[in-house]
Amino acid sequence: MKIILRILAVGVILIAALFLLGYLLMGVGLWQANTPVTSGVTDALTAVDDLLQKADPILDKTTGLLGDIAKIETEISDGQSQTVAGVQGQLTTLRSNAQEAEKTLTTTIPQVPAYIDFIWIIATLILLWLILAQAALIYLALLYLRMGRLGWGRPTV
Repeated sequence: MKIILRILAVGVILIAALFLLGYLLMGVGLWQANTPVTSGVTDALTAVDDLLQKADPILDKTTGLLGDIAKIETEISDGQSQTVAGVQGQLTTLRSNAQEAEKTLTTTIPQVPAYIDFIWIIATLILLWLILAQAALIYLALLYLRMGRLGWGRPTV
């Protein structure tokens, strides 16, 4: 039985060492990917902000055209049809939502690197905790290999 337990201890050491190495590599890779991820997210949000800024004048012109069409429609149908006015209201709502989204993005874009760094720090702490757990497993398995048990002193009889 002791031979099986010692073989199991060697297996635990090997597996824990592989996981330890994997967690160390993941930690290094995580911080190497920090700059590309930060710039990618910032670039994507900046592109969306630019699109919203370009869409604002288009929505403004479209709202103005719909206002003119609503006036013409009112003169032709004597105010019985409300389809253009409904579309104009929806377009106005869409424009205000786009402007709010643009304001939110404008304030969020400078904070993106701080958010990503915070997420990276949390992930690093989790990886450090896992590294500590693997080191403890290796230590206990080595202790068992040396002493044949997990105690430090001889039990008193």
